[in-house]
Amino acid sequence: MTTCSPLPARADVLIIGGGIIGCAAALFLARAGLAVVLCEKGHIGAEQSGRNWGWIRRIGRHGAELPLARRALQLWPRLQAEGLNMGYAQTGLAYLCKDESEQQARRAWLKTHGEAAGGDIRMLSAAQAKELLPAAQGRFAGALFAPRDGRAEPLMATRALATAARAQGAVIMENCAVRDIELQAGRVHGLMTEKGSVRGRKVILAGGIWSRLLCDRLRLRLPQLGVVNSVHYTAPLAGGPSIVAGGGEYAFRPTRDGGYAVAHWRISQTLLTAQHIRFARQFLPALASGWRDLPPRLASPAQPWAARAGWKAGKPTPFERARVLDPSPSRRILKAAMMALERDFPVFRQARIVGAQAGIIDVLPDVLPVISEVEDIPGLILATGFSGHGFGIGPAAGEAIARLAQGLKADVDLSAFSLSRFSSPGKGRAGHSRQRPLML
Repeated sequence: MTTCSPLPARADVLIIGGGIIGCAAALFLARAGLAVVLCEKGHIGAEQSGRNWGWIRRIGRHGAELPLARRALQLWPRLQAEGLNMGYAQTGLAYLCKDESEQQARRAWLKTHGEAAGGDIRMLSAAQAKELLPAAQGRFAGALFAPRDGRAEPLMATRALATAARAQGAVIMENCAVRDIELQAGRVHGLMTEKGSVRGRKVILAGGIWSRLLCDRLRLRLPQLGVVNSVHYTAPLAGGPSIVAGGGEYAFRPTRDGGYAVAHWRISQTLLTAQHIRFARQFLPALASGWRDLPPRLASPAQPWAARAGWKAGKPTPFERARVLDPSPSRRILKAAMMALERDFPVFRQARIVGAQAGIIDVLPDVLPVISEVEDIPGLILATGFSGHGFGIGPAAGEAIARLAQGLKADVDLSAFSLSRFSSPGKGRAGHSRQRPLML
């Protein structure tokens, strides 16, 4: 995508970030008749929104996310039917269980959340799992299966939302970094960008891993860290599974060209930065329970998103020095995933790897996003920290955020996603949960 429009002098709503959340919000706001300007420092969908697994799921989610996931399951096919080419398909999605202990864990989730998830998700026996996946030679104890979950193409879907928003009148500015959120009398007044100022009384900050930097400028504490997740892609492969699935050491999704996106089911890499020291206390419970699945990436260079927010007003920022984050994928992790997949599904021994990429997932201590108005700064809405869960619920999150920006109540309960949950009165400490990190 390219930008043709000049930066307007003002708009009703200003959006920072051209990922799936920001683009979906722009579309719903433009459809409501509001003047919208979206500023993206690089290109639409170029970072994690275009580099994720492409799963659209209710299965396995935290209970607080299920209302968004159910709404998203309505919006994905509706948007596709309206002409947005997103590569969406309702294929079904399975969590594969290698043994009885995994079966028990999935049964526990189903017992607690199955009704809230929609009532159609069910446990499969070993024989039923084999019937669902005839190409498998690995032995599964069973599977948790959601027949209405599915997949989409991450980059295609994000850009389709941006294109549709632009067609409705939204101004989409690429290569336009936001340097500051400007306030007047304590409330939002507009944005200072590298291309000048734009005025507006509502700002949505949906900047992914970059959001913490702008929050720091406003003295908002957002305990956000980053992890790298790697994915590789195969050429078209005949005879492979038709559904989306994961378990053990691998996860896979059929792609629209007949190939597969393959990743490791559990392992991502922690990018060690100075922010780990700053937020160590908040993240300790999550790291204690999930450290085996989050090995440190010791050789990573200095991360621009982890810098201090100390630039001078009107001067170039880390956003301009790193337009697109493009971390190298972990060949070792991807090789382990592929070897395990080939053992269970011999058809993948014929697969030819045609590409690989990695993205940086923005993670919060309780592995839930912030979707929240900021009480201390009227006019500011945060939509960040989706912790690897954001793509599938992207349209629903964008719709909910658009309603907040219009002064309306969201159609789904957002109380669990408040920014205030990360502070205790007078202490500024983050809360936490025992939820396993990065259950993608």
